[in-house]
Amino acid sequence: MAKHKIVYHRRTGKGIAHLVLTLVVLQIVAVLGSWVFKAVSPELPIRSLLSAEGIRWMVGSIGDNLGGRGLVWLLLGSMAFGSVRFCGILDVPRKWKAMTFWDHFGIMVVLAELFVIVVLLLLLTVLPHAVLLGVTGNLYPSSFSKSFVLLVCLIVCFISVSFGVVSSRLRSFEEVCDCLVAGIAYTLPLWLVYILGIELYACLQFIFVVAA
Repeated sequence: MAKHKIVYHRRTGKGIAHLVLTLVVLQIVAVLGSWVFKAVSPELPIRSLLSAEGIRWMVGSIGDNLGGRGLVWLLLGSMAFGSVRFCGILDVPRKWKAMTFWDHFGIMVVLAELFVIVVLLLLLTVLPHAVLLGVTGNLYPSSFSKSFVLLVCLIVCFISVSFGVVSSRLRSFEEVCDCLVAGIAYTLPLWLVYILGIELYACLQFIFVVAA
């Protein structure tokens, strides 16, 4: 089993490495290509990343490019993924008969929490003039629709920690913190892919979307 896990991680690492290399090559092509095409055909509606404007943009916009909604989704998604794996709630379906009283009690607590959360969300979104509806009275666009993914991630983190604490799988505050951050270790390769991918996307936007 251990050997299988090692092979699996090696394959995953190789795939991520190939993807990272592809993104790096595409980034170089975008930088050099925008400069070459603009130099050969100045009338083209594109901007060069190696012009004075392009260099200023690349240096000054790195933080803005990375600090988008996708970064928050990746962070909270990693926390939700790790908390579910770490707290042991995934063992429930295959170990139901062998679970302890506190494991069963933890499941009951989680179900009760989910019921309360669903009721609260319905009260905040379904009723006329609900707080989380948009200014037009619709569910989309609204505050709820903008934060739906983040709310799901936070709810998953909450119920995972609740199950872990009630079932005594998380016995200290340190273990609770470990539960919440464990998923970041699993998704570390995706952070590198995100950084390179979002920067490439921003560069392509700069090249082809000519400022008014």
